[in-house]
Amino acid sequence: MLLLILFALLAGAAAFLLFMFATVVDGDLTLVLRGPPRRERVDGKVVWITGASRGIGEVLAMQFANLGAKLILSARNKDELERVKQNILSKNPDSRVEVLPMDLSAGEESLKEIVHAAESLFCNAGVDYMIHNAAFERPKRGALEESEEGLKATINVNVIGTITLTRLLAPYMLDRGIGHFVVMSSAAGKVPAPGQAIYSASKHALNGYFASLRSELCTKGIKVTVVCPGPIETPQSSAAASSVQRHSSEKRVSVERCVELTIIAATHGLKEAWISYQPVLTVMYLVQYMPTIGYWLMDKDQRKIPPYHCYYCICPDWRKTAGCSCKERQHLQLESDFRRQEVSMTKLLVPTATRDLSGLGAPEVTCKLYTNKVFFENITWSN
Repeated sequence: MLLLILFALLAGAAAFLLFMFATVVDGDLTLVLRGPPRRERVDGKVVWITGASRGIGEVLAMQFANLGAKLILSARNKDELERVKQNILSKNPDSRVEVLPMDLSAGEESLKEIVHAAESLFCNAGVDYMIHNAAFERPKRGALEESEEGLKATINVNVIGTITLTRLLAPYMLDRGIGHFVVMSSAAGKVPAPGQAIYSASKHALNGYFASLRSELCTKGIKVTVVCPGPIETPQSSAAASSVQRHSSEKRVSVERCVELTIIAATHGLKEAWISYQPVLTVMYLVQYMPTIGYWLMDKDQRKIPPYHCYYCICPDWRKTAGCSCKERQHLQLESDFRRQEVSMTKLLVPTATRDLSGLGAPEVTCKLYTNKVFFENITWSN
């Protein structure tokens, strides 16, 4: 009888955990079962944050300041860094914050000077936590559509700049026998998605590099935590991006919660952490542990959503009438292989012929999809 009661309790606990995982959990089980951030791990420590001028980086700076850390804030825009600094000091007057503008694509010699300057701040206290948060935003493109210039720009900032900065800072940490690299990667570095080929490739590269670095330095006092967030609710820089986010049914983790979980992962010494709601979290688990099933589900989800089409009537009277008044009823049709998002089209289909938009003087045309209604905005043609 006792065994039956014990079995029932264990089954109930397992069912409860599965219910929580399927509904409200916003991170992997190793992460969410940890307690709050460990203040003693960062209080009085020097935390260097790249990409600190906005978004996740700005919130990281605020939450680390709340935990008593000394901050070094880096990004390209000095004015924005100063704004973040003043915002932190207004809420935490005793905080110690330094601004160190930096461009990750500036080259090794420039980054070497930046690292030396960072190590010299706070009375040569060095850097205890290096938070790699800087990223180069790129529009979503297909795996075969990215240009060489776009590829180089993405890899240069997302991979080469971050790795170079790490390589230059690591010797200082090794001399002290202590240090912690925290890398803001992405779920795209674990589970690639359509339209994110180059971005995903850069994140896979970071994951691979820092996993190797962790193994090489784990016995020398240096820790590495790789954080892979899925969809995050961050402030958008444009009205177009905001409109897409507003109309998306995808559940997103708030930026504050993402940062809280990131700091939990870092202060508890986790090697890797995933942050997302369902269904992304389940897909990440499946791809990690049962890749054939995981990728099959991803492909199935893509196949059941057909590409949508956008139409633009070239008749000059199209704005004046409910429909096109041309006898030929000639329309321009744009087709996209991407789903559920705002997309920049590159191919123009006119009844049966495919033409390049650049020949019409419109190198990019934006198609917007709202509740199954498709229309164009701000299109000008110069034949």
